[in-house]
Amino acid sequence: MPPGPTTMQATRFLFSPNGRLRPAPFIYGAAAVYLTGAASHLLTTPHVITRAGLWPFIAAQILLIWVWFALHAKRLHDAGRSNGLAVGVAVLYAAVGSLFTFMFGRPLIRLNYDQLDKEASFRSGLIDVRNNAEAIMTAQDEDSQMAQLLGRLDDLVINFRRITSINRNVGFFTTGYNWMIQIIPALIIAPAFIEGKIEFGVITQSAVAFATLVAAFSLIVSQFQSLSSYAAVVARLSALAVAVEQPGALVTSEPGLPSQ
Repeated sequence: MPPGPTTMQATRFLFSPNGRLRPAPFIYGAAAVYLTGAASHLLTTPHVITRAGLWPFIAAQILLIWVWFALHAKRLHDAGRSNGLAVGVAVLYAAVGSLFTFMFGRPLIRLNYDQLDKEASFRSGLIDVRNNAEAIMTAQDEDSQMAQLLGRLDDLVINFRRITSINRNVGFFTTGYNWMIQIIPALIIAPAFIEGKIEFGVITQSAVAFATLVAAFSLIVSQFQSLSSYAAVVARLSALAVAVEQPGALVTSEPGLPSQ
């Protein structure tokens, strides 16, 4: 049976960015998106993730982002404004932000790998000293062992300071990046407001739509520190897999890590 008029209207209302939308339906649609977004977090429960992974949650978020964009596009059309400029600026802004974030934070991948390696080396040294405490005491080798442990600790602290420094720089950039998201849409819509073509509320609506679009394209900017840590862990697991599969092979470089 073909879909009825009500189904077609609901589909067009939620998914089509064409047409116009008055304030009241826009508020109802935005509230529905918020409620559905909150409910979509049920897809991250262990039961669902065990069976299907994160893909259902990712698909739901992509769908909600598109519905959110379609609602705001129709609202802008009703205010006599095109959404093309806002979309283009959002994509360009997110692309430039992702590029600069990658440039600032690229050393984090190698440093996070080294941090895990140095922490493991320091723990191994402590365990070795504990297990051989009597032999070390008999040989009166305490000073040598202490110097070795302090050297490993110094390497660990130096590497951690480098990570902190880069995280600070990335944090400064992302803070400014997030602040500009609130300003750019106002600069785009301000001329029409000054000319009296739109109401003041449209500026807020445009800012929300712009922020939603930028957030959808800004995964690298917002999650770079987590992604770099994840890449370091994956690289260590890859090196472990190579060592297990080829016990006699000498691993000279860690797979997946950029050179410094």
